[in-house]
Amino acid sequence: MKYGSNSVGIRVVEVSKLCFSLEMYPILMPNRTQWCLSFESGDSFQNLSTALDRFREQLHELKALTWKEKTFRLFGFGDYEYLCKIYGLSGAGGRHFCLWCHVTQEESQIPRHLRTSQPRSIDSLIKDHADFLAEGQGKLKNAKEYNNAINNIIFEIPISQVCVPSLHLDLGIFLRFYNMFEDDIAKLQKKIDPSGTLNLVQSLDKTLQRMNVKRQAYHGKSFVGNHVHKCLQDGNIDMLTNAVIEEVKAVSPEYQDEATTICTKFNKLLKMFAKCHAGYSKCDYMEAEEIKELETNIDCLMASTESNFQMPKCLLKCTYWRITQFPGYRNGVLAVGSMGNRGENMCMLI
Repeated sequence: MKYGSNSVGIRVVEVSKLCFSLEMYPILMPNRTQWCLSFESGDSFQNLSTALDRFREQLHELKALTWKEKTFRLFGFGDYEYLCKIYGLSGAGGRHFCLWCHVTQEESQIPRHLRTSQPRSIDSLIKDHADFLAEGQGKLKNAKEYNNAINNIIFEIPISQVCVPSLHLDLGIFLRFYNMFEDDIAKLQKKIDPSGTLNLVQSLDKTLQRMNVKRQAYHGKSFVGNHVHKCLQDGNIDMLTNAVIEEVKAVSPEYQDEATTICTKFNKLLKMFAKCHAGYSKCDYMEAEEIKELETNIDCLMASTESNFQMPKCLLKCTYWRITQFPGYRNGVLAVGSMGNRGENMCMLI
């Protein structure tokens, strides 16, 4: 059983809606039922605490229920900002950014087996917050000294049962890579035509249209999950990169080699990311070999971004750390793809 939340901004009436749902996830039966709370407000810690307070006892009782000699196991889900608020953390920008352990931004850059950071638990979060109030006087500038536990826990569900927001990771990483690709193409465009009449980036937009992929009008022109999945097919990656090469070849052949170098670099990057995406987006149980293969692909991707794009390794390490350290993923509970916001997005229609 999954419990969790998400929020949506309704621009027309300038209202933010917080939704909360409970989903049944029987292992042998894919059908699920869900109910939700709709709360028209922002998802600040105070609003979350007020809106979700009524569910504290119910979730606690659910943990103790049995049905036909089967026990209920609750898994929390939502975007990372929401999860940090539920567990009282200051968020991804804090020194101790990880929900699952005490790793620091600095420690995340060294190999996993050399780190000394300890896993978080409900008890450790409660103690860290109590110390933050008593010794740190509740001042945010002192949060890093107390593992960034700045608020009370809203739901005391074991952290090992909090799902990794893999959908949000996909959206953010793909958008970053795509914007990097556009930026490099824009620089080449200025070199070919300083007057600004040439628009190479437009060739990417036309290719997206042929793929029936649309960027969002708001939210930084991001992509929805299904479109990210479509863009990460090998054939579509080739279409995107080849479109730029063909356009440069037609308008300025002397720059074709430079265009090919840029596009080849991003073609390899996107295909490496596609392997990671395929590795953690599946909905089957993950065997040890599959986990090892995924971690190898993640390491290769991070090494590539650091050496070929001068992108600090910690940016991806902080992100992928959340996937590779999810206990449910390592203990064979369910694949990461089964544990995210699937089904929750239906609540956005209410």
